[in-house]
Amino acid sequence: MLHSVARRVSIIGLLALLALLLARAPLTGLSVALVALSLGLAVFIRPALGLLLLAFSVPFSTVGEITLAGAAVGPSEALLALTLAAWLAQRLAAGRLVLPRPWRRLDPRAASTGEAAVAPLLLPLLLYCAALAFSLLPATSLADAAPELFKWLETLILYLVAVDLLTPIGHRAVEEAIEIAPNSFGGPVAPNSFGVLLIAALLLAGVLQAAVGLYQFITQSGPPAFQILGRFLRAYGTFRQPNPYAGYLGLILPLALSLFWWALAQMVAAWPGRFTPSPRAESPRRSFAAASALATAALVVTALIAAGALASWSRGAWLGIGAGVVTVTALRSRRTFGLSLALAGALTVLLLARGGFDTGALGGRLAQVGDYLGGFDVTTVEVNDDNFAVVERVAHWVAAQRMIAQAPWQGVGVGNYAAVYPQVALPRWQDPLGHAHNIYLNTWAEAGLPGLLTYVLLWLLAAWQAVRLAYDRQTDALGRAVALGVLGAIVHLSIHNLFDNLLVQRLYLHMALLLALLASPPAAPRDQGPADTATRQRSV
Repeated sequence: MLHSVARRVSIIGLLALLALLLARAPLTGLSVALVALSLGLAVFIRPALGLLLLAFSVPFSTVGEITLAGAAVGPSEALLALTLAAWLAQRLAAGRLVLPRPWRRLDPRAASTGEAAVAPLLLPLLLYCAALAFSLLPATSLADAAPELFKWLETLILYLVAVDLLTPIGHRAVEEAIEIAPNSFGGPVAPNSFGVLLIAALLLAGVLQAAVGLYQFITQSGPPAFQILGRFLRAYGTFRQPNPYAGYLGLILPLALSLFWWALAQMVAAWPGRFTPSPRAESPRRSFAAASALATAALVVTALIAAGALASWSRGAWLGIGAGVVTVTALRSRRTFGLSLALAGALTVLLLARGGFDTGALGGRLAQVGDYLGGFDVTTVEVNDDNFAVVERVAHWVAAQRMIAQAPWQGVGVGNYAAVYPQVALPRWQDPLGHAHNIYLNTWAEAGLPGLLTYVLLWLLAAWQAVRLAYDRQTDALGRAVALGVLGAIVHLSIHNLFDNLLVQRLYLHMALLLALLASPPAAPRDQGPADTATRQRSV
């Protein structure tokens, strides 16, 4: 009764606000307000829609960004707050405000009551946040520390909310809270369909970002300092810099590739005449056409994102993407594992025959990666246009090592790398650049050894969760493809972070959504004909 009255009062209040806007707001402002109001209402009706909007907003979060209390605030923060508020309101309305658990209860009756979703990475996220909070004690600048700690609290919150909304338990709570009838809003929405929509939103955002970067690459639209090869420009998208742009695409490409392999398996399985369709199946010709269209779309998405990453001219991203692609392909089946080994061997022989990487523009760019391994004195080396980026990064690695030597256990304080940098800076390298361009050294320097260990533990357990899910007999082929795609993204993140810090510009929110998919991966529909056979196959 009270819930019904509150809902009516809210609707009347919103209508009154709308009437006020119609009467006084200019047309442009009114249009923006109406769109924002519509999206807000949609998220309050179905909080999972907030996850889709967040997935889309992350790469464009610098648009409309403002500085508030020294921290950057943009559309992603607003959407996260709105989604959290809608989730809390509907959980309270359902009378079931129960947070996801880190593991399943041993009580057999718990499975039937379904009292809480399971968030397998909750504990490692809490441990890492605790290590960051502990490092506040030696921090010299709390103004620099607060945004970094808040960033990880955002990640934790989004992970918990996404896990709850993507699992059947959380979905049922939402349905009960808003009393959805079977035919309202186009019929009841299965919880796994939100997982599929979330993946679609992630891929669409990646394609749009890749398109922006390719346009910049071809038309040389951007800062002159990004020009390369005399007629192109390093793609940077809406990230302001090429490396985070390439890092973002590298966090999507493994998922797109993994879904392409899955769609290709569906197409092969739906080949007319290969399998006997079930009584409820579509016609073989129609199933094959649908599977072919899906595989083609996945291939186009993968190719566009790969082209965007290539146009970034980011060596760290290329290495990370290569490792992620190999992971996704090699672990898909024994056949693809053998194929990956054969291709790696053939590539090695080809490189040796051509004299290594140092041939052509791309090869020369990759060959410079070896310079990061050292072999020069960063304080005396002659700096030029060719080696500037390498020497600059190594100089910041040395600075981070000096911070570690000063405070190996507790660190200098989360987010305080730039504040302490002048005390350890090398001559000629006075700009702190915000971080050490190696997340492992940066984490150790700022949060001490507990911070480094808990950070590594978090991603090791995330990778293990992805592998466990991929090889679980109860996981169908689509869920397995998603798990391997997320694993590829984790591998890319781990490799690229040797040369940078990708957990910036809201990419931590992107990773939170990917990790949430491991708690409840989407599943393909059952009994849909020949193409459904592909969802049970383990190889192409």
